[in-house]
Parts: sequence; structure tokens; C-alpha cells
Amino acid sequence: MADTQIETTDASLNRLALIEAIMEALPRSLDASQRAQLAEFIPAYFKQVPGEELAQIGVDDLAGTALAHWQLARTQGDETHRPEVYNPSFDKHGWHSAHTIIQIVARDQPWLVSSMHATLERLGHSVHRIIHPVLSVERVADGQWVRLAETGQKESLIHIEIDAVTPEDQPEIRQAIDEVFKTLAVIRRDSADVRTQLDAIADSLDNSEQAQFVRWLDERQFACLGYAQLQVVDDFTTLHDPAGIVKSGEQLDGWNTADLMPHGLDRADLEKAFAESALVVCKAGHVSPVIRNEPADLIMHAQYDAQGQLTQVDCVVGLFITGLQNEAVSSIPWMRERVERVIGASGTTTESHDGKAIAAPLCGLPRAMLM
Repeated sequence: MADTQIETTDASLNRLALIEAIMEALPRSLDASQRAQLAEFIPAYFKQVPGEELAQIGVDDLAGTALAHWQLARTQGDETHRPEVYNPSFDKHGWHSAHTIIQIVARDQPWLVSSMHATLERLGHSVHRIIHPVLSVERVADGQWVRLAETGQKESLIHIEIDAVTPEDQPEIRQAIDEVFKTLAVIRRDSADVRTQLDAIADSLDNSEQAQFVRWLDERQFACLGYAQLQVVDDFTTLHDPAGIVKSGEQLDGWNTADLMPHGLDRADLEKAFAESALVVCKAGHVSPVIRNEPADLIMHAQYDAQGQLTQVDCVVGLFITGLQNEAVSSIPWMRERVERVIGASGTTTESHDGKAIAAPLCGLPRAMLM
């Protein structure tokens, strides 16, 4: 215990010394008020960065990184987000990096960093470092920075370093950043409506395990991104009542049926898919525009008329949250029932070695269609 306390104390002293060195490396042209703000800002900015990572970066570059981000943040104004993409040089910026620097100031919201990372990778850029403090900032009416305050607005400051790109290629990155914010804004705007549709699906399911499964898909397990209906009136070829990322509008292009439905899933496939279950979980035909670079997850629910004919398919687009593969299958409605049937058919029990071996690879949700 004593050794641990000594190590913790040493690490704290080293960080304090580093912060002092960063403050010393700041330009002498800063006035007393600016230095006071930076003395508060810099420790908070680097607070979550491991000491061993900070030790790999020169003090001048740490000072340049923090100062540039603070200068971007202090005049945010009414903008919902402000991105800067540049190649820092000593002559122009007072510090240098072998990487292209992306710095963003935005109102804090879910999925920002993961979506930025996924977008940059989709564009072919390797991400080398991310610094992401979330700070409570107090501003005056025109948006000017005043101080850090517990009651201030939560803001994300995102610093990303990628392989160096030319100035001519940087506008593409800025545009991609803007697209992420537009997409997240649409998702946030329509999230309540999409959740309402998910609740309606749960209410209409006769199978209690399936209903519990849909209700289990709250914000901790499933990020709702959009919704649409397919109807028999047009042979399931048009998206009706779209919301979220599926809906076309001023901010997004929206999806079509080929984007929504898995490849080759036409009317005959739909009827076959729902032959044994009114609920189907599968992959959509379009890569998610946010969070992760993989096809979005699709929850499909079939509705029938009095004659038992398929009339409508409700489709909720989203992504299962990373980490569900570690979820105990016994805690997932509908999945636990299926695994128990497999174990029972094998002639073992859930407590036996063979039963646990069967269940182990099935923990979490499968990526293939559940049928």
C-alpha cells in the first residue's frame, strides 16, 4: 500500500511539474488575464491523458496544442461546433507536428469521438492520437469564454492527429466533420419518435420473450438511428414515414429500400423471413454513418391483416452498443430462450461443462439474422 501511495504521489508531482513547464512554454505576448484562464484550462485539458503519453510529447508541442485549442474555444459564439484542420509549423503556429491536426469545439453529445474516428478511417486516414476533455464552460452572451465552472455548459474539445495531408485535401476532412454533426443532429431530433416506434413494436408482439427483448433495447444496448415502414400497397418498394438517418431532407440525403434491406431481401424473402417469427434482427444494407464503420443493425417487425397476409414491416435502424458480446446470454430476453433450446436439444444442461461451452460463443447478440 505504501509503495502505491509513493507512486501516486510521484505521478502527481510529475504532472504538476509538467503543467508548470507547459505554462512556461506559452508565448510571452499573452496578457495576465489570458494566462489566468490558461492556468485553469491546461490542467483540465490534459487531465485524462496518461502521464506516459504526455511524456512522449515535447513541452513546446503540448503548449502549442493546448493554446491552439483554447484560442479556438474562447470565441465559440453561437456556433454548435467549430472545426479547425491544419498542419502546425513553428513559423506560423509556434509549434510543430508531423501529423495533420484536427481540433473541434462543440456542445457535448453522445457518439462524437467514435463517429469522428469512424469517419476519418472511412476516408482512409490513420488516427494516431485523440485528446478529448469534456469541460463545463461559462460564457458571456456573445459566446466569449469566461471561465471553467461546474454550472457551465458541457463542451467537448476534441483533438485528433492523423497522417499528414496536404492543405488541398483538408477541405474534404472539414466537410466530413460537418456531415457527422448534421447526422448526429438529425438523430437527436428524431430519437424520441424512433424510440416511440420501438415501444410500439414491443406492445404489439404476442411473444413475451420477443417483447421483452425489444424493451431491453434501451440506450445502453441500442443506439436508435432511424425508422421507416415498408407496405404491401407498393409491394414493399418504398420507405414510408421515415425518420432519423433514413429520412431525406435539407441535412441528409436519406436512404432507399436497397440501403435499408439486406442484399437480395425482396417480398418473397420478407415472407420467408417472417414465416416463423414476427420479429427479425439482421444487418441493414448500408454502413452506419456514425459510431462504427459497419452495416447498421436492423430490427424488423411484421404486421398482418385479418386473413394472415403480410401488410407492413416496421424497420428500426440502429447499432448495438459495443461490449454486448460480453453480456451474459441469460440476461438477454429471447436470446436466452434460444440458447436454452439448443442446450436442451444437445442432451446437456446449462450447468454442465458442455452446456456452458455451447452458450459461451452465443453470449451477446449475433450479427446474423435471428430466425
